[in-house]
Amino acid sequence: HLGNVLVTVSDKKIRHDGGNGTIDYYTADVITANDYYPFGMTMPGRKFNQTGKDYRYSINGQEKESDLNDNITTAEYWEYDSRIGRRWNLDPKPDVSLSPYSVFGNNPIYNSDPFGDTLKNPQILAAIKIANNEINKRVKAGQGFGLQSRNYIKPLSDAMKSYLEENPVEKGDLVDFYNTVHKYYDALAGGAMMSSKDYSDYNRVIINNKGLSEASIIRLTNKYVTEANRNLLGVITISANVALAEAAGAVAPNVGVGPKGVNQNLSFSDVAFKRYISPDRTVPISDLRRAISTKGQPDPQGAAGYRAYYTTTVLKNNNAYNLKVIYNEKTNTIVHFHYSRASMGGLPAIPKPKN
Repeated sequence: HLGNVLVTVSDKKIRHDGGNGTIDYYTADVITANDYYPFGMTMPGRKFNQTGKDYRYSINGQEKESDLNDNITTAEYWEYDSRIGRRWNLDPKPDVSLSPYSVFGNNPIYNSDPFGDTLKNPQILAAIKIANNEINKRVKAGQGFGLQSRNYIKPLSDAMKSYLEENPVEKGDLVDFYNTVHKYYDALAGGAMMSSKDYSDYNRVIINNKGLSEASIIRLTNKYVTEANRNLLGVITISANVALAEAAGAVAPNVGVGPKGVNQNLSFSDVAFKRYISPDRTVPISDLRRAISTKGQPDPQGAAGYRAYYTTTVLKNNNAYNLKVIYNEKTNTIVHFHYSRASMGGLPAIPKPKN
């Protein structure tokens, strides 16, 4: 729990005798126990003290200033009041985006700060780097990101295993760590698909910038993926298929239309979105963008405001198909798409491949 002192025990074992003169088992001798609010204030009525004397260390593993208040702690670089979640002195290593009196980057759930000068969250940073390393390998090898096939799961699992061998975490945190790695993989893959140049800049300016603190890398990474993919950091709360769609840069229907232009997030009609998240009928977002970047033709059905766009692409089993997309530029919305080997929009028919 980020270094918070929850329980202290002595080295004494308390024996339990079932009444027959034989010791059945031993229990721990609990001296103190405390529960905390997120910023470290002790919960009233949720503390235990066997001896009448409090343990001297508290939230973040820091020493309490009990002469002032049990909710005030001291460290090498701060005096901290957990009742208000603020430090008394100016941060010696300030972040220009935060108040110099702020603590834990205003996020005590994710961050710790044992000395009062540098935020630490090694697991979050490790999750980002594990995900980012796998994406960079795929970019260099010219591979896809596997958001549909999920073929990235094994290399991510191998990387996590190597990390955990040297940096063990509590058993209860393993699932959180696993989910965090996968969440950042989906998010960063979405960013890489949206713009390879922006993704390269992200690695150069943020990941490989030795002048940034751990907390700054985490904060700027979250900002990057949020701007690259709207609502992407919320993928855990929605269905897996919709998560794949958002990770690829799509906006679900009724969420709202993004800025105009094919380089921004696309909106879908209900019917088109259901087709997009169907594994058997989906088309990569990059192909849809490429199609609507071509010169459109009048909609075959004559719908006002809509145009048809055609291109040839490689889809299932590395076979070529013609692709038709019906798109409204004004609302940035795809209402229909369809691929086939048949001739369409002036594109010639594509012969069925020989076995």
